[in-house]
Amino acid sequence: LSFLSIPIGGGFYMGAIIGVIVGLYAMEFPKPFRETFIGKIVSVLMGNSKILDSLSKDPKNLQIGALAVILVAVVGGFGSCLYVFNLSHIYPAGGFNATAASRILLQGSLYVGVPFYTSVIASISIGILKWLILSALVYLLGVKLLGSDASFGATSSVLAFVFVPEILFIFMPVMFPTEPYLSQAWQFMLIPISWPLALYYITHLWSLFILVLAIEKMLDVTRGKAFGTAMLVAIPYFITRSEEHTSE
Repeated sequence: LSFLSIPIGGGFYMGAIIGVIVGLYAMEFPKPFRETFIGKIVSVLMGNSKILDSLSKDPKNLQIGALAVILVAVVGGFGSCLYVFNLSHIYPAGGFNATAASRILLQGSLYVGVPFYTSVIASISIGILKWLILSALVYLLGVKLLGSDASFGATSSVLAFVFVPEILFIFMPVMFPTEPYLSQAWQFMLIPISWPLALYYITHLWSLFILVLAIEKMLDVTRGKAFGTAMLVAIPYFITRSEEHTSE
């Protein structure tokens, strides 16, 4: 309901974000915040390895993991799709729409439409696919090779929370007033940099950090061995992701 208020301007954009957070907590009130669904997500974002350890020990957490993947896909997809959809109105077919730019950058309005909503829905299936690919790779290249007795379900339950940093994509539309050149990147050595790309780099490095912690707890190995396993998994994972994007 918080998201649906955006087209009519209810609560503005930040109000919708706060509504999602408080709404998720209210559904489990009066449980302590750390024990709630949103509390676990915040704890993982803060690098709390105890939460990751507890997630791997209860088979019921697979459902919680699936909900986390869906939430991240919806919330993160909502922000990134809203950014791209409005960017296409400012720069239609390589041109420049001054009216749309004024409405978005000066008046604070945002465009929505059917293509935007279908893109958000599609992000759910993409998020689940990413989760399954990562879980399979960690299970085959980590669990089996290191001789751990962790099940695929337990592995998947923990790895679902590796993607929680992508929930920060919800803030992408807020970048419009602070980015005069929008998505036009500048080069830092060989790395293209813009506000959206900077957020992309930050969230993926954050996810790598959580992945290392998750592997360390699941497989009961040292931090160095967990990092090596994470890097071993990252190579085929990103190759698979690249092929996925190419096919799309």
